[in-house]
Amino acid sequence: MDNMEDNINKKREKLIGICKVHWKEIFALSFVLHFAFDWFIFLAGYIIGKFY
Repeated sequence: MDNMEDNINKKREKLIGICKVHWKEIFALSFVLHFAFDWFIFLAGYIIGKFY
């Protein structure tokens, strides 16, 4: 049973380690994608409002 718990803990530590390294990238990309999708929705609403 301890071996399985050790494996789970190792996997969790690996994932946390990845997040520690890449958190700035994740934050920056989510920030940029937020504005990209906002502009896409704004453009779609503008086109729909203009032609319909």
